[in-house]
Amino acid sequence: MRKMLNGWELINNYSCSSMGRIWVIFDSSKLIMKDIMVHNQFIHCTMESDEINCWCTIVYGSYIAVDRMELYSKLIDVSKMGSKYTWTNNQSGSDRIWRTIDWCFVNDAWLSDLGNAYYDVLAPGVSDHSPLVIKMHNGNVKKGGGFKFYNVWCEHQDFIDYVKRGWNININGVNMYGVYQKLKNTKCELKRLSRRDFSGISIRIIKTREFLFKLQNDLQANSSSSEPIDEERVVHKHFCKLIKWEESIVRQKSRMKWIALGHKNTRFFHMCIKQRINRKEL
Repeated sequence: MRKMLNGWELINNYSCSSMGRIWVIFDSSKLIMKDIMVHNQFIHCTMESDEINCWCTIVYGSYIAVDRMELYSKLIDVSKMGSKYTWTNNQSGSDRIWRTIDWCFVNDAWLSDLGNAYYDVLAPGVSDHSPLVIKMHNGNVKKGGGFKFYNVWCEHQDFIDYVKRGWNININGVNMYGVYQKLKNTKCELKRLSRRDFSGISIRIIKTREFLFKLQNDLQANSSSSEPIDEERVVHKHFCKLIKWEESIVRQKSRMKWIALGHKNTRFFHMCIKQRINRKEL
């Protein structure tokens, strides 16, 4: 390895695990790392560079749940960016499996000093695991907005199934931890539903409207067949549903904006008051 990566160093845990489950490879010209504690599930070391001095623990947890419990107590998952999943079985077609099984955890002391730290999940390349690149700097990191539940999701025919799939999972641990994990998993399922049928809804409306107009024009040219009429009714019903969904989402977003800004004595507040007065006068 040293021939291929000139100047790079390696720390591993072969002394505790015959499989050497953890390899830490680093560029010694940019970073100095020293192992402080080596375990069959983790390597604890120091990191020193021109920009930062800190402690770092690289973990490869056991597949046995009881053995992992001692590792993850009082740890917090760092904010994640990049790819959604961190592992794939690299199979073809419907046999392909994607999972998130690699994480980056820190403790309270880390967050106090590096509150803006996050990790970036890169493409896996030739491996089945994606590299996790930790970003540590003092600048502001742009994060996505918080989770927003849109009432229109409840009208979707698959809403209950997504909620059940997110909630009906077995969680080991105390009750409150189980509720937290169920809510977190349900949130992920609802996001998946939103991406599948509600994302880019304005573009979907435009495309559906164009398709509906085309069907209606074709019907005027050839109205003898019943099949195009049935298709036009189905598309028309779907088009009306999309419009209803979009109106509901826009209405709820506007209320969210009012809650976020309207309570402040701002120009936005007075503008909204004037708009309401004008509507009443009309």
